[in-house]
Amino acid sequence: MNQPRNKTPGEVIAETLDIVGKKVIDVGSGEGTVTRAMAKAGAHVIGVDPNPKQMEKVLAMEPVGGETYIEAPGEHLPFPDASADIVVYNNSLHHVPVENQRKALEEATRVLKSGGYLFIAEPLAEGSGQELAKVFNDESSIRAKAYDAIKHIAATQLKQTKEFLYSKTNIHKSVEAFREHSVRRDPKRGPKFDANVDKIRQVFETLGKKTEDGYAFDQPIRVNLLVKE
Repeated sequence: MNQPRNKTPGEVIAETLDIVGKKVIDVGSGEGTVTRAMAKAGAHVIGVDPNPKQMEKVLAMEPVGGETYIEAPGEHLPFPDASADIVVYNNSLHHVPVENQRKALEEATRVLKSGGYLFIAEPLAEGSGQELAKVFNDESSIRAKAYDAIKHIAATQLKQTKEFLYSKTNIHKSVEAFREHSVRRDPKRGPKFDANVDKIRQVFETLGKKTEDGYAFDQPIRVNLLVKE
């Protein structure tokens, strides 16, 4: 794999795929950052997320390019067969319950047109961002399971065309802002965060790189690009 370079997810997707005019399903769209980036770049994007709080937030935002959102889980996509040019899982496959990860990728395969692409970006269990998060939310094992699901779908239904790394920088203004961001994604993280807040603060101040906007943490990301032949 190539050496990682610091980029945003939107930049990586635009460099990897021709998304202009394409119908894209962004599964696990969360706060809509990547959905909006792709829409702004000219794609017709539908953001899909099962979290009602995330959905409430994105629906209140002004669209940047005609993007729309649907509340649904990745393992039950509410779209017809062969209806999408591209399906994106950006930092979201490992949030699908482990027992449903293969089903989620089978659903992505089902909705893809022939010649369509499945783009999956998953964080590695490395970097200062990982060291910060694992204090209260160690996802190493479920990320490994997600990679197993990717390899399974590549061996059974899709063809992998690329695998590469890039580095993403996450900036948090404060420990409190980091907590709000983390708990909004998953409320169950709140008690674990609060029980370990002193350790989190120590790691935050030790490993975070001070910038004008807050503290920066690096996160290596692995991308797998697969095609439906």
